[in-house]
Amino acid sequence: MAKTKTKEIVSKSPERRIHIQHDLTVGHGNSLAQPVIIFLPGFLASGRYWKRVTRLIEQQSSAKTYTIDLLGFGSAEKPASAQYTYDDHISYIRGQLQKRNLIHPGVPLLIVGHSMGAMIAARYSVDYPDEVSEVVLVNPPLYKNREQAWSTLKNTSIIYKTILDSKIRNFIWIILRVAGPFANHTNHSREMSLRNVIIPSLFIEDLARIPHNYTLVVGLRDRAIYLENLGTIVQPRKMKLIKIASDHHSPRKAPKEIADIVVDKIQAQTR
Repeated sequence: MAKTKTKEIVSKSPERRIHIQHDLTVGHGNSLAQPVIIFLPGFLASGRYWKRVTRLIEQQSSAKTYTIDLLGFGSAEKPASAQYTYDDHISYIRGQLQKRNLIHPGVPLLIVGHSMGAMIAARYSVDYPDEVSEVVLVNPPLYKNREQAWSTLKNTSIIYKTILDSKIRNFIWIILRVAGPFANHTNHSREMSLRNVIIPSLFIEDLARIPHNYTLVVGLRDRAIYLENLGTIVQPRKMKLIKIASDHHSPRKAPKEIADIVVDKIQAQTR
Protein backbone atom coordinates (compact mmCIF):
# COMPACT_ATOMS: atom_id res chain seq x y z
CA MET A 1 0.00 0.00 0.00
CA ALA A 2 1.49 3.29 -1.03
CA LYS A 3 2.16 5.95 1.57
CA THR A 4 0.16 9.13 1.22
CA LYS A 5 2.28 12.28 1.06
CA THR A 6 0.95 15.79 1.26
CA LYS A 7 2.16 19.27 2.08
CA GLU A 8 -1.17 20.56 3.30
CA ILE A 9 -1.16 20.92 7.07
CA VAL A 10 -4.76 21.09 8.17
CA SER A 11 -6.50 19.71 11.23
CA LYS A 12 -9.97 20.29 12.53
CA SER A 13 -11.94 18.53 15.18
CA PRO A 14 -11.52 14.79 15.75
CA GLU A 15 -13.39 12.46 13.45
CA ARG A 16 -15.48 9.50 14.40
CA ARG A 17 -13.82 6.43 12.95
CA ILE A 18 -10.77 4.70 14.38
CA HIS A 19 -8.36 6.96 12.61
CA ILE A 20 -5.60 5.03 10.98
CA GLN A 21 -3.10 7.27 9.29
CA HIS A 22 -2.51 4.32 7.02
CA ASP A 23 -4.53 1.15 6.80
CA LEU A 24 -3.36 -0.84 9.82
CA THR A 25 -2.55 -3.88 7.76
CA VAL A 26 1.24 -3.80 7.49
CA GLY A 27 1.91 -2.15 4.19
CA HIS A 28 4.30 0.21 2.44
CA GLY A 29 6.42 -2.54 1.00
CA ASN A 30 6.14 -4.48 4.27
CA SER A 31 9.58 -3.21 5.24
CA LEU A 32 9.92 -3.89 8.96
CA ALA A 33 13.36 -2.28 9.26
CA GLN A 34 11.73 1.08 9.97
CA PRO A 35 10.20 1.77 13.39
CA VAL A 36 6.46 1.50 13.84
CA ILE A 37 5.11 4.77 15.23
CA ILE A 38 1.82 4.72 17.16
CA PHE A 39 -0.02 7.94 18.02
CA LEU A 40 -2.55 8.02 20.84
CA PRO A 41 -4.92 11.01 21.12
CA GLY A 42 -6.02 12.52 24.39
CA PHE A 43 -9.24 12.80 26.34
CA LEU A 44 -12.29 13.55 24.10
CA ALA A 45 -10.15 13.40 20.94
CA SER A 46 -9.69 10.94 18.11
CA GLY A 47 -6.75 10.03 15.91
CA ARG A 48 -7.46 12.93 13.58
CA TYR A 49 -6.05 15.20 16.29
CA TRP A 50 -2.57 14.09 15.18
CA LYS A 51 -3.08 14.83 11.49
CA ARG A 52 -0.81 17.86 11.27
CA VAL A 53 2.03 16.04 12.98
CA THR A 54 1.80 12.80 11.01
CA ARG A 55 1.71 14.64 7.69
CA LEU A 56 4.90 16.48 8.57
CA ILE A 57 6.57 13.25 9.65
CA GLU A 58 5.62 11.56 6.38
CA GLN A 59 7.41 14.31 4.50
CA GLN A 60 10.64 13.58 6.37
CA SER A 61 10.60 9.86 7.05
CA SER A 62 9.59 6.53 5.57
CA ALA A 63 8.59 5.15 8.97
CA LYS A 64 5.05 3.80 9.24
CA THR A 65 2.73 5.99 11.31
CA TYR A 66 -0.57 4.86 12.80
CA THR A 67 -3.09 6.54 15.05
CA ILE A 68 -5.42 4.55 17.28
CA ASP A 69 -8.45 5.95 19.07
CA LEU A 70 -8.63 5.34 22.81
CA LEU A 71 -11.24 2.94 24.14
CA GLY A 72 -14.58 4.74 24.36
CA PHE A 73 -13.72 7.56 21.95
CA GLY A 74 -13.89 8.17 18.23
CA SER A 75 -14.79 4.92 16.54
CA ALA A 76 -13.15 2.69 19.13
CA GLU A 77 -15.36 0.26 20.99
CA LYS A 78 -17.48 1.81 23.75
CA PRO A 79 -18.47 -1.09 26.03
CA ALA A 80 -21.04 -0.11 28.63
CA SER A 81 -19.62 -2.73 31.00
CA ALA A 82 -16.08 -1.29 30.99
CA GLN A 83 -14.82 0.83 33.85
CA TYR A 84 -12.31 2.57 31.55
CA THR A 85 -9.40 1.99 33.89
CA TYR A 86 -5.75 2.00 32.85
CA ASP A 87 -5.99 -1.76 32.38
CA ASP A 88 -9.05 -1.43 30.15
CA HIS A 89 -7.42 1.20 27.95
CA ILE A 90 -4.12 -0.63 27.68
CA SER A 91 -5.79 -3.95 26.95
CA TYR A 92 -7.68 -2.32 24.09
CA ILE A 93 -4.58 -0.63 22.62
CA ARG A 94 -2.56 -3.84 22.83
CA GLY A 95 -5.42 -5.74 21.22
CA GLN A 96 -5.42 -3.28 18.33
CA LEU A 97 -1.65 -3.62 17.89
CA GLN A 98 -1.87 -7.42 17.92
CA LYS A 99 -4.91 -7.53 15.65
CA ARG A 100 -3.10 -5.47 13.05
CA ASN A 101 0.21 -7.30 13.40
CA LEU A 102 2.16 -4.25 14.53
CA ILE A 103 4.24 -5.89 17.27
CA HIS A 104 7.34 -7.55 15.85
CA PRO A 105 10.41 -8.77 17.76
CA GLY A 106 13.37 -6.61 16.82
CA VAL A 107 11.26 -3.89 15.22
CA PRO A 108 11.29 -0.64 17.22
CA LEU A 109 7.87 0.45 18.47
CA LEU A 110 7.60 4.12 19.36
CA ILE A 111 4.42 5.30 21.09
CA VAL A 112 3.57 9.00 21.04
CA GLY A 113 0.73 10.08 23.30
CA HIS A 114 -0.97 13.40 23.96
CA SER A 115 -2.56 14.34 27.31
CA MET A 116 -4.48 11.26 28.52
CA GLY A 117 -2.93 9.39 25.61
CA ALA A 118 0.48 10.19 27.12
CA MET A 119 -0.68 8.67 30.39
CA ILE A 120 -1.74 5.49 28.58
CA ALA A 121 1.53 5.39 26.59
CA ALA A 122 3.61 5.69 29.77
CA ARG A 123 1.72 2.91 31.53
CA TYR A 124 1.87 0.70 28.42
CA SER A 125 5.66 1.01 28.37
CA VAL A 126 5.76 0.06 32.06
CA ASP A 127 3.51 -2.97 31.57
CA TYR A 128 5.10 -4.16 28.29
CA PRO A 129 8.72 -2.94 28.34
CA ASP A 130 9.89 -5.56 25.85
CA GLU A 131 7.45 -4.35 23.22
CA VAL A 132 8.20 -0.62 23.35
CA SER A 133 11.49 0.96 22.34
CA GLU A 134 10.63 4.49 23.48
CA VAL A 135 7.72 6.80 24.28
CA VAL A 136 7.17 10.49 23.62
CA LEU A 137 4.79 11.98 26.16
CA VAL A 138 3.23 15.24 24.98
CA ASN A 139 1.35 17.60 27.34
CA PRO A 140 0.44 15.02 30.00
CA PRO A 141 -1.66 16.12 32.99
CA LEU A 142 0.99 16.60 35.68
CA TYR A 143 -1.11 16.45 38.83
CA LYS A 144 0.32 15.26 42.14
CA ASN A 145 -2.84 13.78 43.58
CA ARG A 146 -6.56 13.29 43.12
CA GLU A 147 -7.57 16.37 45.10
CA GLN A 148 -5.29 18.66 43.11
CA ALA A 149 -6.54 17.28 39.80
CA TRP A 150 -10.22 17.60 40.60
CA SER A 151 -9.88 21.03 42.16
CA THR A 152 -7.84 22.38 39.25
CA LEU A 153 -10.22 21.08 36.62
CA LYS A 154 -13.38 22.31 38.32
CA ASN A 155 -11.90 25.73 39.05
CA THR A 156 -10.60 26.29 35.53
CA SER A 157 -13.78 28.14 34.62
CA ILE A 158 -17.54 28.05 35.10
CA ILE A 159 -17.73 26.14 31.82
CA TYR A 160 -15.43 23.40 33.11
CA LYS A 161 -17.33 23.17 36.37
CA THR A 162 -20.62 22.88 34.49
CA ILE A 163 -19.55 20.16 32.07
CA LEU A 164 -17.66 18.18 34.71
CA ASP A 165 -19.64 18.48 37.89
CA SER A 166 -23.18 19.75 37.34
CA LYS A 167 -26.44 17.81 37.37
CA ILE A 168 -27.16 18.85 33.79
CA ARG A 169 -23.75 17.90 32.41
CA ASN A 170 -24.99 14.84 30.50
CA PHE A 171 -27.60 16.95 28.70
CA ILE A 172 -24.97 19.56 27.85
CA TRP A 173 -22.68 16.87 26.49
CA ILE A 174 -25.39 15.68 24.11
CA ILE A 175 -25.22 19.10 22.49
CA LEU A 176 -21.43 19.34 22.64
CA ARG A 177 -20.95 15.97 20.97
CA VAL A 178 -22.99 17.21 18.02
CA ALA A 179 -21.85 20.82 17.82
CA GLY A 180 -18.45 20.80 19.50
CA PRO A 181 -14.96 19.66 18.40
CA PHE A 182 -15.09 16.43 20.36
CA ALA A 183 -14.72 12.81 19.38
CA ASN A 184 -17.76 10.58 19.48
CA HIS A 185 -18.09 9.05 22.95
CA THR A 186 -20.63 8.05 25.58
CA ASN A 187 -21.32 9.69 28.92
CA HIS A 188 -20.04 6.51 30.54
CA SER A 189 -16.74 6.36 28.61
CA ARG A 190 -16.11 10.06 29.25
CA GLU A 191 -16.83 10.06 32.97
CA MET A 192 -15.15 6.76 33.76
CA SER A 193 -11.98 7.66 31.83
CA LEU A 194 -11.82 10.96 33.67
CA ARG A 195 -12.38 9.38 37.07
CA ASN A 196 -10.26 6.26 36.61
CA VAL A 197 -7.30 7.55 34.59
CA ILE A 198 -6.93 11.35 34.77
CA ILE A 199 -8.18 12.17 38.26
CA PRO A 200 -6.17 9.48 40.16
CA SER A 201 -3.02 11.36 39.02
CA LEU A 202 -0.64 8.41 38.76
CA PHE A 203 1.36 9.73 35.82
CA ILE A 204 4.21 11.24 37.85
CA GLU A 205 4.64 7.90 39.62
CA ASP A 206 4.72 6.13 36.27
CA LEU A 207 7.52 8.41 35.04
CA ALA A 208 9.86 6.84 37.58
CA ARG A 209 8.81 3.35 36.47
CA ILE A 210 9.41 3.65 32.72
CA PRO A 211 12.31 1.25 32.08
CA HIS A 212 13.85 2.91 29.02
CA ASN A 213 14.70 6.38 27.76
CA TYR A 214 11.73 8.59 27.03
CA THR A 215 10.88 12.16 26.12
CA LEU A 216 8.52 14.42 28.05
CA VAL A 217 7.20 17.46 26.16
CA VAL A 218 5.55 20.24 28.12
CA GLY A 219 4.05 23.51 26.92
CA LEU A 220 5.23 26.69 28.59
CA ARG A 221 1.69 28.04 28.30
CA ASP A 222 0.01 24.90 29.61
CA ARG A 223 -1.56 24.86 33.09
CA ALA A 224 0.77 26.58 35.56
CA ILE A 225 0.30 23.75 38.05
CA TYR A 226 1.95 21.32 35.60
CA LEU A 227 5.17 23.31 35.43
CA GLU A 228 5.06 23.93 39.17
CA ASN A 229 4.73 20.21 39.91
CA LEU A 230 7.39 19.33 37.36
CA GLY A 231 9.81 21.59 39.19
CA THR A 232 9.30 19.72 42.46
CA ILE A 233 9.93 16.17 41.28
CA VAL A 234 13.24 14.40 40.84
CA GLN A 235 13.61 13.97 37.11
CA PRO A 236 14.69 10.42 36.19
CA ARG A 237 17.95 10.19 34.25
CA LYS A 238 16.09 8.33 31.52
CA MET A 239 13.86 11.35 30.87
CA LYS A 240 14.62 13.97 28.25
CA LEU A 241 12.58 17.08 29.06
CA ILE A 242 11.64 19.42 26.23
CA LYS A 243 9.77 22.67 26.89
CA ILE A 244 8.14 24.38 23.94
CA ALA A 245 6.30 27.67 23.52
CA SER A 246 2.81 26.22 23.36
CA ASP A 247 -0.26 25.50 25.44
CA HIS A 248 -1.85 22.13 26.18
CA HIS A 249 -2.49 21.45 22.49
CA SER A 250 1.04 21.32 21.13
CA PRO A 251 0.23 18.79 18.37
CA ARG A 252 -2.16 21.37 16.87
CA LYS A 253 -0.44 24.60 17.89
CA ALA A 254 3.18 23.53 17.39
CA PRO A 255 3.03 20.56 14.99
CA LYS A 256 6.47 21.14 13.47
CA GLU A 257 8.17 21.06 16.86
CA ILE A 258 6.41 17.81 17.77
CA ALA A 259 7.10 16.27 14.35
CA ASP A 260 10.80 17.18 14.61
CA ILE A 261 11.02 15.49 18.02
CA VAL A 262 9.48 12.29 16.65
CA VAL A 263 11.65 12.33 13.51
CA ASP A 264 14.75 12.62 15.70
CA LYS A 265 13.59 9.50 17.54
CA ILE A 266 12.98 7.66 14.29
CA GLN A 267 16.45 8.52 13.02
CA ALA A 268 18.02 7.43 16.30
CA GLN A 269 16.21 4.08 16.09
CA THR A 270 17.50 3.39 12.58
CA ARG A 271 21.13 4.37 13.02
